Formats: sequence, C-alpha cells, structure tokens
Amino acid sequence: MRTCPTCFQDIEREPKALGGVILEPDKHLLTNNGVVYHLTPSETEVLYRLMLRAGRVVSIETLSDVPNTDTWLRSVRIFVSRLRKMIAPLQIVSSYGTGYYIVDPAAAAVRAAGKSWTRERASRDSSS
Repeated sequence: MRTCPTCFQDIEREPKALGGVILEPDKHLLTNNGVVYHLTPSETEVLYRLMLRAGRVVSIETLSDVPNTDTWLRSVRIFVSRLRKMIAPLQIVSSYGTGYYIVDPAAAAVRAAGKSWTRERASRDSSS
C-alpha cells in the first residue's frame, strides 16, 4: 500500500497487465513474456501511470512528482526510453507537447480490423 502523492489517499497498487506485459508495482518487477526486469521506483511509477490510462495521453506533469523542472523532464524521457525497450511489442508513443501514451499494437490491429469490417458491411448494406 502506498500514499498517492497527488490525492493523499492510501491506494492499493494492484499488478497491471497489458498484452504480455505484467507490472508488479509494489515489487518493482516487470515481466514481459516470461522475461523479468527489475525497475527503479521512478521507472515503476512512470509505467504504472501509463498502464492505468492505457490508450490515453498522460501528461508529463502526471508522470512526474516534480512539476516542470528541466531535470525531471529529461529524466522522464530517459525512463520512457528504457521502458520502451523492456515492454516491446507494446509501444509508448509520444504526443508532441502533451505527454505519452501506451498502446498494444495487437489490440489496435484487432480494433482496426473490426472497424474496417464494419465499414465494408455498412457500404454493402447501403448499396443494396
């Protein structure tokens, strides 16, 4: 159990899973398809916050506990660079000037295929 720095409440830090990646935040462990990585507390925090909001942009301020210092912004970039290598094939995508978001390409491909199929069906139905 940990105190949330922004809301000052005790929160449970449950393991998070996305694709083949499992993050155990209380142990600072990341497992990606059977390979175990030991994370620093800061790397764990950045990845945990991204996984909580998977698919949505997370601002750099939200990823950091120290708002808008040049040193911390560089640190977040370094953490993201390290994490990108550990969580492949998941992707951490930068949203220029805003922050980062995490995506599972396999899940995105399935959603895109479903949308494509729906559009094709709708065009067939409307032409009949």
